[in-house]
Amino acid sequence: MDPYNDSDPAYAATPLESSTAIPTFYNCPKVRFQQTGGNRGGPNHAPGPGGHNNQRPPFQFDAHHSQGPLRPLIPPAEFLDQHLDVFQASSYEIPPNCLEIKSGRPEAVDLDLFCIKGIVDNLVESKKKLRAVPQDVFGRARQRCNPYELVGSSIFMNRASVKLASIDSQLALTATKEDPSIGNESEGNENSKIFRFADLCSGPGGFSEYLLWRKHTWGERARGWAMTLKGDLDFQTEKFHRDAAVQDNLRIFYGRDGTGDILNQENIDAFAALVDQQTNGLGVGLVSADGGISVDGDEAVQETLLQRLILCQILTMFMTLQKGGDFVVKIFDIFTPVTAGLVWILSRNFEKICVMKPLTSRPMNSERYVVCRHLLKRQPSQVIEHLKAANSRYQQLKEKGQSTASARSDNEAPSSTLDSIKDDINHIVDLAVLTGDSHFMEYIKRNNMKTAIRQTEALDVFLKYVNEGLRPAFDQEAIKRLCLQEWRIPPRPQPYHPQQQQHQQHHQQHQPRHQQGHQYQNQQQHQQHYGHLQQRSSGPYQSQQQHQLHQHRSQPYPQQPPPGGPRRPPPSQRGQPSGLLDSLLNNMQPNARR
Repeated sequence: MDPYNDSDPAYAATPLESSTAIPTFYNCPKVRFQQTGGNRGGPNHAPGPGGHNNQRPPFQFDAHHSQGPLRPLIPPAEFLDQHLDVFQASSYEIPPNCLEIKSGRPEAVDLDLFCIKGIVDNLVESKKKLRAVPQDVFGRARQRCNPYELVGSSIFMNRASVKLASIDSQLALTATKEDPSIGNESEGNENSKIFRFADLCSGPGGFSEYLLWRKHTWGERARGWAMTLKGDLDFQTEKFHRDAAVQDNLRIFYGRDGTGDILNQENIDAFAALVDQQTNGLGVGLVSADGGISVDGDEAVQETLLQRLILCQILTMFMTLQKGGDFVVKIFDIFTPVTAGLVWILSRNFEKICVMKPLTSRPMNSERYVVCRHLLKRQPSQVIEHLKAANSRYQQLKEKGQSTASARSDNEAPSSTLDSIKDDINHIVDLAVLTGDSHFMEYIKRNNMKTAIRQTEALDVFLKYVNEGLRPAFDQEAIKRLCLQEWRIPPRPQPYHPQQQQHQQHHQQHQPRHQQGHQYQNQQQHQQHYGHLQQRSSGPYQSQQQHQLHQHRSQPYPQQPPPGGPRRPPPSQRGQPSGLLDSLLNNMQPNARR
Protein backbone atom coordinates (compact mmCIF):
# COMPACT_ATOMS: atom_id res chain seq x y z
CA MET A 1 0.00 0.00 0.00
CA ASP A 2 1.37 3.38 -1.00
CA PRO A 3 1.11 5.71 2.02
CA TYR A 4 1.11 8.77 -0.23
CA ASN A 5 -1.99 8.24 -2.39
CA ASP A 6 -5.69 7.63 -1.92
CA SER A 7 -5.21 3.88 -1.52
CA ASP A 8 -4.12 4.65 2.05
CA PRO A 9 -7.28 5.40 4.13
CA ALA A 10 -5.39 7.72 6.49
CA TYR A 11 -4.00 9.69 3.57
CA ALA A 12 -7.40 9.87 1.85
CA ALA A 13 -9.00 11.15 5.08
CA THR A 14 -6.47 13.95 5.51
CA PRO A 15 -8.20 17.29 4.80
CA LEU A 16 -6.75 19.51 2.14
CA GLU A 17 -7.01 22.57 4.40
CA SER A 18 -5.99 22.59 8.04
CA SER A 19 -8.47 23.86 10.61
CA THR A 20 -5.60 25.33 12.65
CA ALA A 21 -5.12 29.02 12.07
CA ILE A 22 -1.82 30.18 10.64
CA PRO A 23 0.35 31.49 13.53
CA THR A 24 0.56 35.27 13.62
CA PHE A 25 1.69 37.95 16.03
CA TYR A 26 -1.86 38.25 17.31
CA ASN A 27 -2.86 34.63 17.96
CA CYS A 28 0.44 33.20 19.28
CA PRO A 29 0.32 32.55 23.03
CA LYS A 30 2.73 34.45 25.21
CA VAL A 31 5.71 32.40 26.43
CA ARG A 32 6.13 31.83 30.13
CA PHE A 33 9.22 30.32 31.65
CA GLN A 34 9.68 28.12 34.68
CA GLN A 35 11.73 29.17 37.67
CA THR A 36 15.36 28.24 37.26
CA GLY A 37 18.52 28.58 39.31
CA GLY A 38 22.19 29.14 38.82
CA ASN A 39 24.45 32.12 38.37
CA ARG A 40 26.20 31.88 35.03
CA GLY A 41 27.91 35.18 35.64
CA GLY A 42 30.02 34.01 38.58
CA PRO A 43 32.33 31.15 39.43
CA ASN A 44 29.52 28.97 40.78
CA HIS A 45 27.53 27.95 37.74
CA ALA A 46 25.19 25.52 39.45
CA PRO A 47 22.48 26.34 42.00
CA GLY A 48 23.23 25.51 45.56
CA PRO A 49 24.82 26.96 48.65
CA GLY A 50 27.51 28.72 46.61
CA GLY A 51 25.30 30.18 43.88
CA HIS A 52 22.25 32.39 43.53
CA ASN A 53 19.29 30.04 43.22
CA ASN A 54 16.64 32.75 43.45
CA GLN A 55 16.90 33.88 39.85
CA ARG A 56 14.64 33.27 36.86
CA PRO A 57 14.81 34.02 33.14
CA PRO A 58 13.39 37.31 31.82
CA PHE A 59 10.00 38.05 30.26
CA GLN A 60 7.94 36.25 32.90
CA PHE A 61 4.78 38.17 33.75
CA ASP A 62 3.11 36.06 36.40
CA ALA A 63 2.75 35.76 40.17
CA HIS A 64 6.48 35.28 40.64
CA HIS A 65 7.30 38.67 39.14
CA SER A 66 6.16 40.89 41.98
CA GLN A 67 8.06 38.87 44.55
CA GLY A 68 11.27 38.39 42.53
CA PRO A 69 14.66 39.86 43.38
CA LEU A 70 15.78 43.25 42.17
CA ARG A 71 18.69 41.90 40.14
CA PRO A 72 18.36 41.31 36.40
CA LEU A 73 17.79 37.59 36.16
CA ILE A 74 20.44 35.44 34.56
CA PRO A 75 18.86 33.18 31.94
CA PRO A 76 19.99 29.58 31.56
CA ALA A 77 22.10 28.53 28.59
CA GLU A 78 19.17 26.97 26.76
CA PHE A 79 17.28 30.29 26.94
CA LEU A 80 20.19 32.11 25.31
CA ASP A 81 20.53 29.55 22.56
CA GLN A 82 16.81 29.48 21.72
CA HIS A 83 15.77 33.11 22.15
CA LEU A 84 18.87 35.04 21.12
CA ASP A 85 20.95 34.70 17.99
CA VAL A 86 23.97 33.28 19.84
CA PHE A 87 27.08 32.06 18.05
CA GLN A 88 29.76 29.75 19.41
CA ALA A 89 32.80 29.10 17.25
CA SER A 90 33.49 25.53 16.22
CA SER A 91 37.15 26.17 17.07
CA TYR A 92 38.85 28.92 19.09
CA GLU A 93 42.15 28.44 17.31
CA ILE A 94 43.37 31.26 15.07
CA PRO A 95 45.12 29.72 12.06
CA PRO A 96 48.71 30.90 11.46
CA ASN A 97 49.23 33.78 9.04
CA CYS A 98 45.49 34.43 8.73
CA LEU A 99 45.74 37.83 10.42
CA GLU A 100 46.91 39.98 7.53
CA ILE A 101 46.28 43.56 6.49
CA LYS A 102 45.52 44.41 2.89
CA SER A 103 45.09 48.04 1.90
CA GLY A 104 44.67 49.96 -1.33
CA ARG A 105 41.90 51.51 -3.35
CA PRO A 106 38.51 50.66 -1.84
CA GLU A 107 37.15 47.43 -3.24
CA ALA A 108 33.60 47.08 -4.49
CA VAL A 109 31.50 45.45 -1.77
CA ASP A 110 30.15 42.03 -2.74
CA LEU A 111 26.75 42.16 -1.06
CA ASP A 112 26.16 38.48 -1.76
CA LEU A 113 29.18 37.55 0.34
CA PHE A 114 27.71 38.37 3.78
CA CYS A 115 24.08 38.98 2.82
CA ILE A 116 21.88 38.87 -0.31
CA LYS A 117 22.15 41.74 -2.76
CA GLY A 118 18.42 41.92 -3.44
CA ILE A 119 17.64 42.35 0.27
CA VAL A 120 20.21 45.14 0.63
CA ASP A 121 18.95 46.87 -2.53
CA ASN A 122 15.41 46.92 -1.12
CA LEU A 123 16.76 48.43 2.10
CA VAL A 124 18.65 51.14 0.22
CA GLU A 125 15.57 52.04 -1.82
CA SER A 126 13.47 52.36 1.34
CA LYS A 127 16.12 54.62 2.90
CA LYS A 128 16.12 56.91 -0.13
CA LYS A 129 12.42 57.66 0.42
CA LEU A 130 13.20 59.24 3.79
CA ARG A 131 15.03 62.18 2.24
CA ALA A 132 11.80 63.87 1.12
CA VAL A 133 10.12 63.69 4.56
CA PRO A 134 10.05 67.08 6.38
CA GLN A 135 11.74 67.10 9.76
CA ASP A 136 8.62 67.87 11.80
CA VAL A 137 6.62 65.15 10.02
CA PHE A 138 9.55 62.75 10.48
CA GLY A 139 9.60 63.28 14.24
CA ARG A 140 5.86 62.80 14.70
CA ALA A 141 5.73 59.66 12.59
CA ARG A 142 8.73 58.12 14.35
CA GLN A 143 7.13 58.83 17.71
CA ARG A 144 3.96 57.00 16.69
CA CYS A 145 5.22 54.00 14.73
CA ASN A 146 7.79 52.66 17.24
CA PRO A 147 6.07 50.58 19.97
CA TYR A 148 8.95 51.24 22.41
CA GLU A 149 9.35 54.96 21.73
CA LEU A 150 7.85 56.10 25.03
CA VAL A 151 10.38 54.09 27.03
CA GLY A 152 12.82 56.85 26.09
CA SER A 153 15.53 57.49 28.66
CA SER A 154 13.37 56.70 31.72
CA ILE A 155 15.12 58.01 34.87
CA PHE A 156 18.48 58.40 33.11
CA MET A 157 20.09 61.17 31.10
CA ASN A 158 19.68 59.56 27.66
CA ARG A 159 18.44 56.51 25.77
CA ALA A 160 21.80 54.71 25.91
CA SER A 161 21.21 53.73 29.55
CA VAL A 162 17.95 51.98 28.77
CA LYS A 163 19.49 50.17 25.79
CA LEU A 164 22.13 48.73 28.10
CA ALA A 165 19.44 47.83 30.65
CA SER A 166 17.60 45.88 27.94
CA ILE A 167 20.77 43.96 27.03
CA ASP A 168 21.59 43.41 30.69
CA SER A 169 18.17 41.86 31.37
CA GLN A 170 18.89 39.17 28.78
CA LEU A 171 22.63 38.59 29.17
CA ALA A 172 23.37 39.64 32.78
CA LEU A 173 26.31 41.91 31.98
CA THR A 174 26.34 43.34 35.49
CA ALA A 175 27.10 40.02 37.19
CA THR A 176 30.21 40.72 39.28
CA LYS A 177 33.29 38.87 38.10
CA GLU A 178 35.33 37.46 40.97
CA ASP A 179 39.09 37.81 41.36
CA PRO A 180 40.27 34.16 41.40
CA SER A 181 43.50 34.88 43.28
CA ILE A 182 41.79 36.84 46.04
CA GLY A 183 38.90 34.40 46.28
CA ASN A 184 41.17 31.40 46.83
CA GLU A 185 43.19 33.09 49.56
CA SER A 186 40.33 34.67 51.45
CA GLU A 187 36.74 33.87 50.66
CA GLY A 188 35.35 36.89 52.46
CA ASN A 189 37.73 39.49 51.05
CA GLU A 190 35.63 42.47 49.96
CA ASN A 191 38.10 43.38 47.19
CA SER A 192 36.85 40.38 45.21
CA LYS A 193 33.28 41.74 45.27
CA ILE A 194 33.87 44.98 43.36
CA PHE A 195 32.25 45.31 39.95
CA ARG A 196 34.89 46.82 37.68
CA PHE A 197 34.10 48.17 34.23
CA ALA A 198 35.62 50.27 31.45
CA ASP A 199 33.41 52.55 29.37
CA LEU A 200 34.67 53.66 25.95
CA CYS A 201 33.42 56.42 23.65
CA SER A 202 30.04 56.70 25.38
CA GLY A 203 29.82 60.36 26.36
CA PRO A 204 27.79 61.97 27.83
CA GLY A 205 27.86 58.83 29.95
CA GLY A 206 24.63 56.86 29.66
CA PHE A 207 26.35 53.47 29.95
CA SER A 208 28.37 54.47 33.02
CA GLU A 209 25.31 56.02 34.63
CA TYR A 210 23.32 52.81 34.27
CA LEU A 211 26.13 50.53 35.48
CA LEU A 212 26.84 52.61 38.59
CA TRP A 213 23.14 53.08 39.32
CA ARG A 214 22.39 49.39 38.95
CA LYS A 215 25.18 48.16 41.19
CA HIS A 216 24.78 50.82 43.87
CA THR A 217 21.03 50.34 44.14
CA TRP A 218 21.81 46.67 44.75
CA GLY A 219 23.93 47.79 47.68
CA GLU A 220 27.10 46.56 45.97
CA ARG A 221 30.37 48.25 45.12
CA ALA A 222 31.29 49.41 41.63
CA ARG A 223 34.17 51.25 40.06
CA GLY A 224 34.67 52.35 36.48
CA TRP A 225 37.24 53.85 34.15
CA ALA A 226 36.05 55.82 31.14
CA MET A 227 37.51 57.53 28.09
CA THR A 228 35.60 59.58 25.55
CA LEU A 229 36.29 62.43 23.17
CA LYS A 230 36.40 65.88 24.75
CA GLY A 231 33.93 68.40 23.40
CA ASP A 232 30.18 68.72 23.11
CA LEU A 233 29.60 65.03 23.94
CA ASP A 234 31.96 64.83 26.89
CA PHE A 235 30.86 63.09 30.10
CA GLN A 236 28.24 65.03 32.05
CA THR A 237 28.41 63.39 35.46
CA GLU A 238 26.39 66.23 37.00
CA LYS A 239 23.38 64.86 35.12
CA PHE A 240 23.80 61.29 36.39
CA HIS A 241 21.04 59.87 38.55
CA ARG A 242 21.74 60.61 42.21
CA ASP A 243 21.69 56.94 43.13
CA ALA A 244 24.50 56.26 40.66
CA ALA A 245 26.82 57.64 43.38
CA VAL A 246 29.32 58.66 40.71
CA GLN A 247 31.60 60.57 43.08
CA ASP A 248 34.97 58.76 43.48
CA ASN A 249 33.59 55.71 41.63
CA LEU A 250 34.23 56.78 38.02
CA ARG A 251 37.65 57.81 36.75
CA ILE A 252 37.39 59.77 33.50
CA PHE A 253 40.66 59.73 31.56
CA TYR A 254 41.50 61.57 28.34
CA GLY A 255 44.65 59.78 27.31
CA ARG A 256 48.18 61.03 26.94
CA ASP A 257 47.30 64.01 24.73
CA GLY A 258 44.27 65.04 26.82
CA THR A 259 41.79 64.80 23.93
CA GLY A 260 40.23 61.42 24.72
CA ASP A 261 40.70 60.41 21.06
CA ILE A 262 40.69 56.60 21.07
CA LEU A 263 42.12 56.52 17.53
CA ASN A 264 45.44 57.70 18.99
CA GLN A 265 47.45 54.60 19.92
CA GLU A 266 49.27 56.47 22.70
CA ASN A 267 45.92 57.25 24.33
CA ILE A 268 44.92 53.57 24.17
CA ASP A 269 48.22 52.50 25.74
CA ALA A 270 47.94 55.10 28.50
CA PHE A 271 44.35 54.11 29.32
CA ALA A 272 45.23 50.41 29.42
CA ALA A 273 48.21 51.15 31.68
CA LEU A 274 45.99 53.13 34.06
CA VAL A 275 43.42 50.32 34.31
CA ASP A 276 46.15 47.72 34.70
CA GLN A 277 47.79 49.68 37.50
CA GLN A 278 44.62 50.44 39.45
CA THR A 279 43.26 46.87 39.20
CA ASN A 280 46.57 45.24 40.20
CA GLY A 281 46.90 43.67 36.77
CA LEU A 282 43.50 41.95 36.94
CA GLY A 283 41.61 44.12 34.45
CA VAL A 284 37.88 44.84 34.47
CA GLY A 285 34.93 42.48 34.34
CA LEU A 286 33.03 44.39 31.65
CA VAL A 287 34.03 46.70 28.80
CA SER A 288 31.27 48.67 27.11
CA ALA A 289 31.78 50.68 23.92
CA ASP A 290 29.15 52.91 22.34
CA GLY A 291 31.21 54.95 19.89
CA GLY A 292 29.71 56.55 16.81
CA ILE A 293 30.22 59.43 14.40
CA SER A 294 27.89 61.70 12.47
CA VAL A 295 27.23 60.34 8.98
CA ASP A 296 24.71 62.91 7.75
CA GLY A 297 24.85 62.76 3.98
CA ASP A 298 27.22 59.76 4.02
CA GLU A 299 24.83 57.05 5.20
CA ALA A 300 25.80 54.83 2.25
CA VAL A 301 29.38 54.53 3.57
CA GLN A 302 28.55 54.51 7.28
CA GLU A 303 30.06 51.08 7.84
CA THR A 304 33.36 52.05 6.19
CA LEU A 305 33.64 55.32 8.12
CA LEU A 306 33.17 53.52 11.44
CA GLN A 307 35.57 50.63 10.92
CA ARG A 308 38.64 52.20 12.50
CA LEU A 309 36.65 53.41 15.51
CA ILE A 310 35.23 49.92 16.10
CA LEU A 311 38.70 48.39 15.69
CA CYS A 312 40.23 50.75 18.28
CA GLN A 313 37.45 50.02 20.78
CA ILE A 314 38.05 46.28 20.35
CA LEU A 315 41.80 46.79 20.74
CA THR A 316 41.29 48.74 23.98
CA MET A 317 39.00 46.01 25.26
CA PHE A 318 41.60 43.28 24.69
CA MET A 319 44.13 45.35 26.64
CA THR A 320 41.85 46.00 29.65
CA LEU A 321 39.39 43.08 30.03
CA GLN A 322 40.07 40.34 32.54
CA LYS A 323 39.87 36.66 31.69
CA GLY A 324 36.23 35.56 31.83
CA GLY A 325 35.03 39.15 31.34
CA ASP A 326 32.32 40.38 28.96
CA PHE A 327 32.29 42.97 26.18
CA VAL A 328 29.51 44.91 24.43
CA VAL A 329 30.20 47.15 21.42
CA LYS A 330 27.93 49.05 19.06
CA ILE A 331 28.23 48.31 15.35
CA PHE A 332 26.06 48.89 12.32
CA ASP A 333 26.10 46.93 9.05
CA ILE A 334 28.33 43.86 8.56
CA PHE A 335 28.60 43.88 4.76
CA THR A 336 32.36 44.40 4.31
CA PRO A 337 35.24 41.98 5.02
CA VAL A 338 36.78 44.36 7.57
CA THR A 339 33.72 44.48 9.86
CA ALA A 340 33.09 40.77 9.40
CA GLY A 341 36.76 40.12 10.20
CA LEU A 342 36.50 42.05 13.46
CA VAL A 343 33.45 40.04 14.51
CA TRP A 344 35.28 36.82 13.53
CA ILE A 345 38.23 37.77 15.77
CA LEU A 346 35.82 38.34 18.65
CA SER A 347 34.17 34.96 18.10
CA ARG A 348 37.57 33.24 18.33
CA ASN A 349 38.50 34.92 21.62
CA PHE A 350 35.22 34.66 23.55
CA GLU A 351 33.18 31.64 24.59
CA LYS A 352 30.09 32.98 22.79
CA ILE A 353 29.03 36.10 20.95
CA CYS A 354 25.59 37.47 20.13
CA VAL A 355 24.77 40.12 17.53
CA MET A 356 21.56 41.67 18.80
CA LYS A 357 19.37 44.76 18.59
CA PRO A 358 17.93 46.00 21.91
CA LEU A 359 14.20 46.56 22.06
CA THR A 360 14.63 50.29 22.56
CA SER A 361 16.96 50.69 19.58
CA ARG A 362 14.83 52.28 16.87
CA PRO A 363 13.94 49.64 14.27
CA MET A 364 14.59 51.89 11.25
CA ASN A 365 18.34 52.26 11.84
CA SER A 366 21.18 49.77 11.33
CA GLU A 367 22.36 49.94 14.94
CA ARG A 368 23.28 46.61 16.52
CA TYR A 369 25.40 45.45 19.43
CA VAL A 370 27.88 42.61 19.56
CA VAL A 371 27.77 41.10 23.03
CA CYS A 372 30.73 38.83 23.84
CA ARG A 373 30.64 36.48 26.82
CA HIS A 374 33.65 35.19 28.81
CA LEU A 375 37.03 36.18 27.41
CA LEU A 376 39.13 33.03 26.98
CA LYS A 377 42.59 34.56 27.50
CA ARG A 378 43.73 37.75 29.19
CA GLN A 379 45.49 40.16 26.78
CA PRO A 380 45.97 37.83 23.78
CA SER A 381 49.27 39.14 22.37
CA GLN A 382 48.78 37.91 18.79
CA VAL A 383 45.47 39.73 18.38
CA ILE A 384 46.62 42.88 20.17
CA GLU A 385 49.72 43.26 17.99
CA HIS A 386 47.66 42.69 14.84
CA LEU A 387 45.07 45.31 15.76
CA LYS A 388 47.83 47.77 16.69
CA ALA A 389 49.39 47.24 13.27
CA ALA A 390 46.02 47.81 11.61
CA ASN A 391 45.47 51.03 13.56
CA SER A 392 48.95 52.19 12.58
CA ARG A 393 48.17 51.48 8.92
CA TYR A 394 44.94 53.48 9.20
CA GLN A 395 46.96 56.42 10.57
CA GLN A 396 49.50 56.18 7.75
CA LEU A 397 46.74 56.17 5.12
CA LYS A 398 45.10 59.17 6.80
CA GLU A 399 48.34 61.17 6.82
CA LYS A 400 49.05 60.20 3.21
CA GLY A 401 45.59 61.37 2.16
CA GLN A 402 46.05 64.68 3.97
CA SER A 403 49.44 65.30 2.39
CA THR A 404 48.09 64.47 -1.07
CA ALA A 405 45.18 66.85 -0.60
CA SER A 406 47.42 69.69 0.59
CA ALA A 407 49.80 69.15 -2.36
CA ARG A 408 47.03 70.03 -4.79
CA SER A 409 46.08 73.64 -5.30
CA ASP A 410 42.51 74.74 -4.63
CA ASN A 411 41.83 75.15 -8.36
CA GLU A 412 43.41 71.89 -9.43
CA ALA A 413 41.01 69.06 -10.03
CA PRO A 414 42.09 65.41 -9.83
CA SER A 415 43.14 63.98 -13.18
CA SER A 416 40.71 61.07 -12.84
CA THR A 417 38.03 59.74 -10.57
CA LEU A 418 40.45 57.17 -9.16
CA ASP A 419 42.81 59.93 -8.02
CA SER A 420 40.08 61.38 -5.81
CA ILE A 421 39.56 58.09 -3.99
CA LYS A 422 41.67 57.64 -0.86
CA ASP A 423 43.35 54.36 -0.04
CA ASP A 424 41.76 52.31 2.72
CA ILE A 425 42.12 48.97 4.52
CA ASN A 426 40.12 46.29 2.74
CA HIS A 427 40.98 43.18 4.80
CA ILE A 428 42.28 42.46 8.29
CA VAL A 429 41.70 38.69 8.09
CA ASP A 430 42.61 36.51 5.13
CA LEU A 431 39.39 36.35 3.11
CA ALA A 432 39.93 32.69 2.27
CA VAL A 433 40.11 31.81 5.97
CA LEU A 434 37.07 33.98 6.73
CA THR A 435 34.88 32.52 4.00
CA GLY A 436 36.19 29.04 4.76
CA ASP A 437 34.60 29.20 8.22
CA SER A 438 31.19 28.06 7.00
CA HIS A 439 29.70 28.06 10.50
CA PHE A 440 30.60 31.73 11.01
CA MET A 441 29.59 32.75 7.48
CA GLU A 442 26.17 31.17 7.94
CA TYR A 443 25.67 33.05 11.20
CA ILE A 444 26.67 36.46 9.81
CA LYS A 445 24.64 36.02 6.64
CA ARG A 446 21.55 34.94 8.58
CA ASN A 447 21.90 37.84 11.02
CA ASN A 448 22.39 40.36 8.21
CA MET A 449 19.40 39.08 6.26
CA LYS A 450 17.15 39.14 9.31
CA THR A 451 18.25 42.63 10.33
CA ALA A 452 17.96 44.09 6.82
CA ILE A 453 14.49 42.63 6.26
CA ARG A 454 13.22 43.91 9.61
CA GLN A 455 14.74 47.32 8.95
CA THR A 456 13.09 47.50 5.53
CA GLU A 457 9.73 46.52 7.02
CA ALA A 458 10.14 49.18 9.74
CA LEU A 459 10.92 51.82 7.09
CA ASP A 460 7.84 50.85 5.08
CA VAL A 461 5.65 51.07 8.20
CA PHE A 462 7.18 54.45 9.00
CA LEU A 463 6.39 55.79 5.53
CA LYS A 464 2.82 54.59 5.92
CA TYR A 465 2.55 56.66 9.12
CA VAL A 466 4.02 59.62 7.23
CA ASN A 467 1.64 59.35 4.29
CA GLU A 468 -1.54 58.41 6.14
CA GLY A 469 -1.05 60.16 9.48
CA LEU A 470 -1.88 57.04 11.47
CA ARG A 471 -2.16 56.95 15.23
CA PRO A 472 -0.04 54.50 17.26
CA ALA A 473 -1.04 50.87 16.65
CA PHE A 474 0.11 49.80 20.13
CA ASP A 475 -0.51 50.92 23.68
CA GLN A 476 2.89 52.56 24.01
CA GLU A 477 2.31 53.63 27.60
CA ALA A 478 1.55 50.07 28.72
CA ILE A 479 4.59 48.76 26.81
CA LYS A 480 6.75 51.31 28.59
CA ARG A 481 5.46 50.27 32.01
CA LEU A 482 6.03 46.60 31.28
CA CYS A 483 9.56 47.18 29.96
CA LEU A 484 10.60 49.26 32.96
CA GLN A 485 9.03 46.73 35.29
CA GLU A 486 10.84 43.82 33.65
CA TRP A 487 14.17 45.65 33.60
CA ARG A 488 13.66 46.71 37.23
CA ILE A 489 13.79 50.43 36.50
CA PRO A 490 11.38 52.64 38.47
CA PRO A 491 9.18 55.00 36.46
CA ARG A 492 10.19 58.62 36.27
CA PRO A 493 8.44 60.54 39.09
CA GLN A 494 5.75 62.93 37.92
CA PRO A 495 5.88 66.59 38.99
CA TYR A 496 3.90 67.41 42.11
CA HIS A 497 0.72 69.37 41.43
CA PRO A 498 -1.52 70.22 44.45
CA GLN A 499 -4.54 70.65 42.20
CA GLN A 500 -4.02 67.18 40.74
CA GLN A 501 -3.86 65.71 44.26
CA GLN A 502 -7.11 67.44 45.22
CA HIS A 503 -8.73 66.10 42.04
CA GLN A 504 -7.60 62.56 42.87
CA GLN A 505 -8.94 62.81 46.44
CA HIS A 506 -12.27 64.14 45.15
CA HIS A 507 -12.40 61.33 42.57
CA GLN A 508 -11.73 58.65 45.21
CA GLN A 509 -14.46 60.00 47.52
CA HIS A 510 -17.07 59.68 44.79
CA GLN A 511 -16.00 56.24 43.55
CA PRO A 512 -18.15 53.17 44.25
CA ARG A 513 -16.88 51.03 47.11
CA HIS A 514 -15.87 48.10 44.94
CA GLN A 515 -13.73 50.41 42.78
CA GLN A 516 -12.16 52.04 45.86
CA GLY A 517 -11.16 48.64 47.21
CA HIS A 518 -9.74 47.59 43.85
CA GLN A 519 -7.63 50.73 43.67
CA TYR A 520 -6.37 50.27 47.23
CA GLN A 521 -5.33 46.74 46.40
CA ASN A 522 -3.34 47.94 43.40
CA GLN A 523 -1.61 50.56 45.56
CA GLN A 524 -0.68 47.85 48.04
CA GLN A 525 0.75 45.72 45.26
CA HIS A 526 2.64 48.70 43.82
CA GLN A 527 4.16 49.55 47.19
CA GLN A 528 5.05 45.88 47.73
CA HIS A 529 6.75 45.73 44.32
CA TYR A 530 8.61 49.05 44.70
CA GLY A 531 9.45 48.82 48.40
CA HIS A 532 12.39 50.61 50.00
CA LEU A 533 15.79 49.12 49.26
CA GLN A 534 17.60 47.35 52.10
CA GLN A 535 21.28 48.16 51.81
CA ARG A 536 23.71 45.28 52.25
CA SER A 537 27.00 47.12 51.85
CA SER A 538 29.14 48.70 54.53
CA GLY A 539 31.48 51.64 54.89
CA PRO A 540 31.18 54.80 52.79
CA TYR A 541 28.87 53.13 50.25
CA GLN A 542 26.28 52.45 52.91
CA SER A 543 26.29 55.88 54.51
CA GLN A 544 26.28 57.63 51.15
CA GLN A 545 23.38 55.62 49.75
CA GLN A 546 21.35 55.86 52.95
CA HIS A 547 21.64 59.62 52.73
CA GLN A 548 20.48 59.51 49.12
CA LEU A 549 17.63 57.17 49.92
CA HIS A 550 16.22 59.44 52.64
CA GLN A 551 17.04 62.84 51.15
CA HIS A 552 16.87 62.53 47.36
CA ARG A 553 14.88 59.51 46.32
CA SER A 554 11.52 60.49 44.94
CA GLN A 555 10.63 56.98 43.74
CA PRO A 556 11.49 53.90 45.84
CA TYR A 557 13.03 50.78 44.36
CA PRO A 558 12.09 47.10 44.60
CA GLN A 559 12.97 45.51 47.89
CA GLN A 560 16.07 43.33 48.16
CA PRO A 561 15.37 39.67 48.92
CA PRO A 562 16.10 38.61 52.51
CA PRO A 563 19.00 36.25 53.22
CA GLY A 564 18.29 32.74 52.02
CA GLY A 565 16.17 33.82 49.07
CA PRO A 566 12.92 35.75 48.65
CA ARG A 567 9.95 34.96 50.85
CA ARG A 568 6.60 34.41 49.17
CA PRO A 569 4.17 37.23 49.93
CA PRO A 570 0.67 36.55 51.23
CA PRO A 571 -1.80 35.43 48.54
CA SER A 572 -3.55 38.79 48.67
CA GLN A 573 -0.36 40.58 47.61
CA ARG A 574 0.79 38.29 44.79
CA GLY A 575 0.62 39.04 41.08
CA GLN A 576 0.75 42.06 38.83
CA PRO A 577 -1.32 45.21 39.20
CA SER A 578 -4.71 44.25 37.80
CA GLY A 579 -5.30 44.84 34.13
CA LEU A 580 -1.76 45.86 33.13
CA LEU A 581 -0.90 42.91 30.92
CA ASP A 582 -4.48 42.56 29.69
CA SER A 583 -4.40 46.19 28.63
CA LEU A 584 -1.22 45.61 26.65
CA LEU A 585 -2.51 42.48 24.92
CA ASN A 586 -5.90 44.00 24.11
CA ASN A 587 -4.32 47.11 22.65
CA MET A 588 -1.74 45.28 20.52
CA GLN A 589 -4.03 45.44 17.50
CA PRO A 590 -3.53 47.57 14.40
CA ASN A 591 -5.27 50.89 14.82
CA ALA A 592 -5.97 52.54 11.49
CA ARG A 593 -7.78 55.53 12.95
CA ARG A 594 -6.51 58.84 11.72
